[in-house]
Amino acid sequence: MSISDFEIEKYFDGDLTDEQKIAFEEKMQSDALFAREVRDHQQLRKDLAMQGERLSLLDQMEEIHIKEFGGVPYLKSEKELEKERKASSKKAEKQKPVDVIPEETKVESTPEIKEPYLKPEPTTEAPRDIADAKVPQIKERKVVSLKMFYTGIGIAASLAIVLTVGGVFLNQQSSEADGSPGYTQLDKEVIDYGDDTNSSSSRVYDRSNPPPPNEKHKRSATAFAVGKDGYFITNSHVVKNSKKLTLKIVGEDNVWSSYTAEVVMNDEFSDLAMVKITDSNFKEMGILPFTFSDDQALIGTEIFTLGYPKNDIVMEPGIISSTSGMAGDTTAYQVAMSLNGGNSGGPIFNEKGEVVAVVKGKSSEKEGTGYVVRSSYLWDLIKKYEAENDVKIKRPKWNQLSKKRRIQMIKHIRQFVFLVEAEK
Repeated sequence: MSISDFEIEKYFDGDLTDEQKIAFEEKMQSDALFAREVRDHQQLRKDLAMQGERLSLLDQMEEIHIKEFGGVPYLKSEKELEKERKASSKKAEKQKPVDVIPEETKVESTPEIKEPYLKPEPTTEAPRDIADAKVPQIKERKVVSLKMFYTGIGIAASLAIVLTVGGVFLNQQSSEADGSPGYTQLDKEVIDYGDDTNSSSSRVYDRSNPPPPNEKHKRSATAFAVGKDGYFITNSHVVKNSKKLTLKIVGEDNVWSSYTAEVVMNDEFSDLAMVKITDSNFKEMGILPFTFSDDQALIGTEIFTLGYPKNDIVMEPGIISSTSGMAGDTTAYQVAMSLNGGNSGGPIFNEKGEVVAVVKGKSSEKEGTGYVVRSSYLWDLIKKYEAENDVKIKRPKWNQLSKKRRIQMIKHIRQFVFLVEAEK
């Protein structure tokens, strides 16, 4: 069912019928992208309402000023001010005495204004008669056109709509594509000469130093559990077109366990993918100790990630530096964090032990700047997958980490964060 922006407006205004409302909400539950569009539309309504309140306040202030002081000169247009000056001059001329004023005592008329936003210098001479004294002497000040002010607000609002609604699509389709200027994906090429992950013969290659064509290569990154039944989240660019997929984890005894897996959901738009362990040796995991945040993280929120930029789990601290991603992407955050190849797909935690985002890339132009997908968008995709495949992924309800120190948090979390290898 196709739903227009007009119908979204009717939904928020309460103008849909009961049947239309049910159909609308069912589409939100089954279509993650549509749900995101509805939320963006709702935020836009809030922004416009706030702007409307601001403009209303300005109108009220102007009305009060006009009532008390006879107008607000700096909010009047140049034409209005010029009209008032001419009207005042004509009134003064009518009130002048019949007697001819000597030439040397005449006051020069107000000079023509050539600068569009500046008043002429006020005269320093005292008025020669009562009539001239009635001509208002306006101090020099800049004039801001009220018409231009409202027009500017309209343009700004229009730009906000374009950037909010269209920015995500443009960003995902161009700015964050593989190899795009200013953006780097955080997977890495790993060449294995055997099946032993700890082998000293393993070598790491990058795009400037590609592997020899006769050697088998794999794309390596991070994945983390979203349910105890073997579902994991990573990045789409890591597992896309993979011939073989393996999830690995190293235990406290430094011994690796490996499990075969398959891609069950791939969303290139957000660069997120969900994989499921299919290995018969895999046993159901314990209950996840962490939960997923539905609230927007604020700028300055302290965060950390766990991932595999090397063959051992690594923790990186950081902060949320912007509530939007690259090119204004509203499904992502910008983070101040040191991220490297292998961090793709890693979970981002806040100080409460809640997952707030998923790592996907970094800036190649500004060191220490990364981009992460919001966890709320992740669960929109999971809900869509559940609806399409008639399955239920058990989302953890209780956060067991909220009162623990970071060292204790990491000890509990690391057993749910895996290394993912995709053979190409």
